[in-house]
Amino acid sequence: MSNYKIVCVDDEIEILDFIKLSMSTQPVSVVTFNNPLQALDYIRANQKEVVLVFSDFKMSEMDGFAFREAMLAENLYIPFLMLTGFYTKEMATKSMSLNISEFIDKPCSSDQLIKAFEKYSKDRITQLEEEKTMVKDFLFETTGMLEEIESLILQLEENPKNENALNTYFRLLHTIKGTASCLGLADLAHFAHSYEDLINKDKSGDIKIHAKIIDVLLKGLDYLKTMY
Repeated sequence: MSNYKIVCVDDEIEILDFIKLSMSTQPVSVVTFNNPLQALDYIRANQKEVVLVFSDFKMSEMDGFAFREAMLAENLYIPFLMLTGFYTKEMATKSMSLNISEFIDKPCSSDQLIKAFEKYSKDRITQLEEEKTMVKDFLFETTGMLEEIESLILQLEENPKNENALNTYFRLLHTIKGTASCLGLADLAHFAHSYEDLINKDKSGDIKIHAKIIDVLLKGLDYLKTMY
């Protein structure tokens, strides 16, 4: 069983149980909710593992369209399929604007669910696997950068006016920040950006490097290593 997950949302427990049973032969976990708001919280927290969403259309808290709109508002562009006993031309038109992959008639068969999973999750899984490879490469490359930053701090402790050390220090942090941002590692990118701003103030002379600043730089590096 892989770490990838399908999220299923329906206010009928029997439907959720049927989907879970139908997908039991597939290399994916099925996580079920009868409340779309709870499902949204889960997807938000586990977006790098969710490869497909099955949603009922008529639900008490919100309908399937509102649920999809809430996902897109948070940039959760995960393949989304709507389960419904009926749909109209107007619903089909709206589904296109919300990038809904397909309507699946209720009641549906296990074969329909499996075919939908195979069809719509493939590209999502490929994308996530590529992202994982990129993150691994980033972590490998960053190891040397963090070691170099530590060496640069020690150089600045000996010579606070070492302009080459400051420029290299800034460049390394800028690289870490930019790459982390591109990979969606938001917390790491945000911290690296704040750390980079501090070094920029050192470069411009707004802050003079002395023992307390060196201590701050070392603590910042320790926190960066913890996040890394």
